Amino acid sequence: MNLNLNDTSSALCDIYDIKRALSKQIKKQPKDNDGTEITIGDCIDDLVLFLEGIYEQGHEAEGGKHD
Repeated sequence: MNLNLNDTSSALCDIYDIKRALSKQIKKQPKDNDGTEITIGDCIDDLVLFLEGIYEQGHEAEGGKHD
């Protein structure tokens, strides 16, 4: 699968916007009703780290040029 840096950057901007839009109370809620301790905020943080990693790998693969 060939990833586009612009798509990855756009997804990062979207998840940053979602993270800012959600209240602390919502981010502290569990991600499901199965008794998990993992919160919605934890899931969002994981997505941010994952997308940042993909972006950095793609950026390095393109020789570190800025988009």
